[in-house]
Amino acid sequence: MTYLEYKKAFIEKHKKADWTVHTSPMDEYGQYVKNYLFTDGATLTEVNRPIYENVEAEVEVKGIKFTLRQQVKLMETEAWNTDDAKSVKFYERW
Repeated sequence: MTYLEYKKAFIEKHKKADWTVHTSPMDEYGQYVKNYLFTDGATLTEVNRPIYENVEAEVEVKGIKFTLRQQVKLMETEAWNTDDAKSVKFYERW
């Protein structure tokens, strides 16, 4: 499941209610929070932040093995809602 599917399913479940979105300012670490507030009392919260992962891959060039190492930057979206307080995380390329 993608984050778009997760969010769409929640909005669909509460579609009879009016709703608004409040977005915080981005902090010094690149993180911001969005709250989807529904008049039926439902809330979806998402925290968006950059994360950095060190990755490595082994490749072979002309029979010689090399290990490539690189730091990659991803967007992490952590979300939870009033229907299910369990936190879930989704990732996409930055």
